[in-house]
Amino acid sequence: MSDRYVMEALLRPAVELYTAVTAWSATYICLTAPWALALSPSVSGVTAAGFGVLAFIRTRQGLRIQKQGKLTPVELLPAPRLLGQAGQTGPVPTWQLIMKPIEGATRYRAQVATDAAFLNIKQEQYSSTPQVNFHDLKAFFYHVRLSAYDAQGLEGETGVYDIFYYPRTTCVQ
Repeated sequence: MSDRYVMEALLRPAVELYTAVTAWSATYICLTAPWALALSPSVSGVTAAGFGVLAFIRTRQGLRIQKQGKLTPVELLPAPRLLGQAGQTGPVPTWQLIMKPIEGATRYRAQVATDAAFLNIKQEQYSSTPQVNFHDLKAFFYHVRLSAYDAQGLEGETGVYDIFYYPRTTCVQ
């Protein structure tokens, strides 16, 4: 188990102790009733020693797991509100989404997908400002998911918008 993740130690049971109990039981059976495992008496001692070593190692690993830190609830940032959009013409059309700034947000995330379940994500952008730019998207009815991250790197609530994007084209005659 890693010592870097406090949450893992708080929520995870010491599963090493499960295998330790199983290995100790196998050691006992090998020593007292080798016939139950179809072992000859000469092989049962070696097999019991192997299970004993495994049981000792897993017991030691399981007893090292301790709860660290204290869980304290943190209020999530609200979902960013979409204020508007802007576009630019040129060789590569740019679609800009403008969100209302959220106090405490250090980063914003925007995903553009063609389906409401966001299984077909076309682009995903991160920005330190509440403006996110997308490039080279075709005209389509898109689903946009917006979220913000706080100073601890925790993603807040998400907001979903359905937008028909139609890039402007320039025509020279």
